[in-house]
Amino acid sequence: MPELVIVHKEFPHFDARGFLTKKRTTGNISSIPVFVIGDFSTDELMEFKKENVTAFLSSPIDPNALTERLYLFFKIVPPPPNKNTPMIVDINSRGKIIIVQIEGNLEAGKIELCNYLVRAYCDQKKIKAPRLFIIIPSLFPENITKDNIERLFNFTTYPELDIQPHNIKILTNQREVISILKRNEVYEKFEIVKNYFEGIQNLMVDFDKEKKVPVEFLKPGSHYIFDLFDKTGNRIIPALTMVNEEILETLRQKNLTHLTYYSEETIKEIDVELEEIESVPELNQLYNILLAEYEPIDSEMSSVKIWDEKHSLFFQNIQGKKVLIITEDNSLHQVIVNALEMYFEIIISRSEKETETLISQQDFIVVFLDSNLKTSSPIELLAIIRKHATRRKTSVIIVAQKIDKASVVRFRNSGTDNIIVAPFSPGKIRQKIFESVTQDRKK
Repeated sequence: MPELVIVHKEFPHFDARGFLTKKRTTGNISSIPVFVIGDFSTDELMEFKKENVTAFLSSPIDPNALTERLYLFFKIVPPPPNKNTPMIVDINSRGKIIIVQIEGNLEAGKIELCNYLVRAYCDQKKIKAPRLFIIIPSLFPENITKDNIERLFNFTTYPELDIQPHNIKILTNQREVISILKRNEVYEKFEIVKNYFEGIQNLMVDFDKEKKVPVEFLKPGSHYIFDLFDKTGNRIIPALTMVNEEILETLRQKNLTHLTYYSEETIKEIDVELEEIESVPELNQLYNILLAEYEPIDSEMSSVKIWDEKHSLFFQNIQGKKVLIITEDNSLHQVIVNALEMYFEIIISRSEKETETLISQQDFIVVFLDSNLKTSSPIELLAIIRKHATRRKTSVIIVAQKIDKASVVRFRNSGTDNIIVAPFSPGKIRQKIFESVTQDRKK
């Protein structure tokens, strides 16, 4: 008999709600608690709560958040933080190109999370044929093993992705990494590049995407990040060559009206003005300009937020403390309870008098104050809270469907600048607690 059931609300060919209803009426399994994964309206939260649902997890699932919930549910003491140098992972993207930089250790769990983020990003953006640029500046030698390298490139096995070996570029000087790649019949087809620019340039070249640029558009002082060819395929202007009047005059003498490059990018996206780099002679500055055009994957995917060791340790340390919710809105109350009930003792207040009694007699690490109260003034309630508790003792988070600048100033002047605005999600609520408590304790 299982001690816990984890089910996705929208699993194909599976009626989650029907399953939970049947479970409730089946004696020997009716009491088994359930975690449900998915996106939920407030009404759905209320309905699922009746079916012995213990936790709601946002979709797509964050593996670290799930692990954290399992530790709490089964009352398992989580392993201590790794005291070794951590595995540092930085993932950025631009369209189909995903850049992954890894340093330090190779940790199995973080490698799996890295693969998960790549997979989830491709699913969200509906990318079937991503291009990967893996940068490995340095690793501890003992971590460079065949198993770890195979785990790192596990994304190549995902059935929904069509990743061609020539669309994976590796930038590293780690000899053992290169050696392991060369000994694998699949990995040996990955290209080892000499520098950052070469890797990006090769990934951006798309021979199925031919673009023509009129010679009259070429500007003196520009550097184009792709080779420019004439109609017969001869390379006329090598990549990164500065265009000058002499080159342009040669093109005119040859009666060349157009040149060709291969990429999805526009001519504006592939040129870098001379004044942008002339003050710094190092080519690395040009790399930085190119890199700045890429966006971190976690900002593209706010719903996929890695629950890192810092957050986990924070919530372990404050587990069991009291949180007060001041609201007249049952649905808002339920959303906050769903996000926090596994971590805190949660108390609700619905009046000014009740709030003052609670604040004066009990210690709360956080108070959620609804800005849309109808029977009380949120500003007056905030003043009451601050009469009994400083920011270093109690963080107050204003919860708003929407808010204007004037209200933000009033709340700040009255004792808090911690504000969370709809839409709300469990991850967003917990992140706001982390930010608020951390910052307020410094004041």
